Amino acid sequence: MSINSYLTSGSTTFTLKFTKTGDTTQNSWPVASVLIRPESDQDLFLALTNPAATVGVELLQNGTMIWLGQNLQVTTQLIPVPPVPVKALHVNETINGKNEQVPFQIEDWASSYTIPLGLTDNSTVFGNRQMVVFLVNTHVSAFTLWWNGSSSAVQTPLAYTDSHFGNDNPNGNFLSNGQLNLQFGITPFTATSTLVGSGTTDKATFMQQINSQTSTYGSGIDYVIYDGVVRDVIQQEAEWSGGVNNCPNFYADIVLTLPANATYFTYQLSLMFLASTPTRTISSLCPLSLSSTINQLQTENGTSQGDPVVATGTQVFSAAQTWVHHWSQFASGNTGAGIMYTDTFNHGLYVFDNMAPATSRGALSVNSASPTISLLPVTLSSVTFQNALDVSWCGAVVTFDTNSLPIYNGPLPGLWVLAEMPPVIDVTCGN
Repeated sequence: MSINSYLTSGSTTFTLKFTKTGDTTQNSWPVASVLIRPESDQDLFLALTNPAATVGVELLQNGTMIWLGQNLQVTTQLIPVPPVPVKALHVNETINGKNEQVPFQIEDWASSYTIPLGLTDNSTVFGNRQMVVFLVNTHVSAFTLWWNGSSSAVQTPLAYTDSHFGNDNPNGNFLSNGQLNLQFGITPFTATSTLVGSGTTDKATFMQQINSQTSTYGSGIDYVIYDGVVRDVIQQEAEWSGGVNNCPNFYADIVLTLPANATYFTYQLSLMFLASTPTRTISSLCPLSLSSTINQLQTENGTSQGDPVVATGTQVFSAAQTWVHHWSQFASGNTGAGIMYTDTFNHGLYVFDNMAPATSRGALSVNSASPTISLLPVTLSSVTFQNALDVSWCGAVVTFDTNSLPIYNGPLPGLWVLAEMPPVIDVTCGN
């Protein structure tokens, strides 16, 4: 056997182990570590083991596909999923040219897919309260949802077998996918991320404050799905004891997911304002704040020829110069943490900017002294309104080290590409 080493840029290592067929005794056979050099950094980015390149796809009953809270671009007409028995569904993916069935889970949701309810019972008929969730990465070129037409179909174990979340402990407010551990705190509601095997850690605080009043939590965390197939899902509702001064009649909801094969978790942070006779004025609002022991900061501040322009250090990034601020990270070498969000929720950072009188209000604030990264939809100027309004912010909190690429790593970036430049999808219907 021979391996030609002709590639030149970057590197990744795998191990060949030689064994003897039919040998019942484990002998000391040679082990060869072979260095493979990809043709470019792009190939290194596409490495199958890169957890930053794994994204969950949510397929809704009407044919809409979502990842990281943003609809995927579909060039053809959406094809709804008919009301077929859940137990009959299967998912195939073409991975590196090979077609095979893959794990997935089917979830129940309410309120237009904003409130998670749990895993779907296999006796259910698929409808507009269910979604199919499966994972894709940069090696996947196609996926197919199909079903067994037999009335005696039996659900595939790929829809319910837990292979990643065996260490989940809801009683200890702890979830783990084997690569990332999440330890939750209740008041304030926090998620401390720790990379398994490296100790790299960071802490995210959710619905931190409105009008400088910190949130409280009167109930425990709702572990909606744990020991999941492809992801865990939790929910929490932020409260403010006695209400928020000058900001009546609203409700706050938090939904987090931890995908398998990932060193990040996703967040969906929602505020629902009811129509209010008293005028509400918001002078400060922080749905998410991320802290770290690393004080070196990098933030996307616009793009140049498709690559991010990177700004460093303490700054407040608004839409005044450029609206493009999809991610920010703490980074010391290849170790650190950060937040990232899609194009849709980059615009969502400025959701209050266009409310009368129009002015800059939203900003991404990074502070190397704290050190913190904060999502601040209202900070530069207050906003006053009485009308009903639903707003949400979705994205991911990423933790990385030398074994998992950061959000941005050299000429070609990591996870943020999957968010900022999602693929274009063609949908076809077969027999």
